[in-house]
Amino acid sequence: MSKISKPIIHETWGFDRLSLYLGDAFRVLYEAYRIILVEKRKSPYTKPVSKKNWHLENILTEDLIETAVDIPRRLDYQWDTESKDPKKKNRIDITIIYSLRLGFEKRLGIECKRLKDDAQLCREYYENGIKRFVTGYYSEKMPMAGMIGFIQEGGIKEIIRRIDTYLDKQTTTQSLTIKKIIENIEYTYFSSHNRDVDSGSIALYHMMLDYREIIR
Repeated sequence: MSKISKPIIHETWGFDRLSLYLGDAFRVLYEAYRIILVEKRKSPYTKPVSKKNWHLENILTEDLIETAVDIPRRLDYQWDTESKDPKKKNRIDITIIYSLRLGFEKRLGIECKRLKDDAQLCREYYENGIKRFVTGYYSEKMPMAGMIGFIQEGGIKEIIRRIDTYLDKQTTTQSLTIKKIIENIEYTYFSSHNRDVDSGSIALYHMMLDYREIIR
């Protein structure tokens, strides 16, 4: 197992503080997921016959946020999603927005992806998710970010193993390993990746949500 390298911490934000925000966001999103799970057992996500293209990933993300906004947060932050600003560049699925002293606003990103135990979606989880954080396309100056996997088919452990096969061995200092950012969430993982010299490394927390029984 690779040794975890400690990310370079920008004192303005503080790694511990970021962990608190991301941890609470994951808690709220997980509670939202549990509510959706109960509701959708009676009426699963089903592709409309009349639609040629079904943007399921966007639907799952938007439903998660719409449910999450009504769940109490322990910290002072707001939610934003890419759908609110279609002109925004480098759009990330979910953003946690919070303010520091002197009015500075900071954004902690979470990218969402559908997942199955197949090559295409697991590769996309890396190429259009993990890799975008590593290259700085997402969260360029932040030492931490999150990812959410909507498990549509297949076993979670098998999916994690498949994702690991796509990780860049030159930049990955810790492959996906079970780690709880907070208690009571069943499947959370941690990975660590080197960026360039100026940007240091980035810690990624991954939360896998089991949607298998509510997607048809």
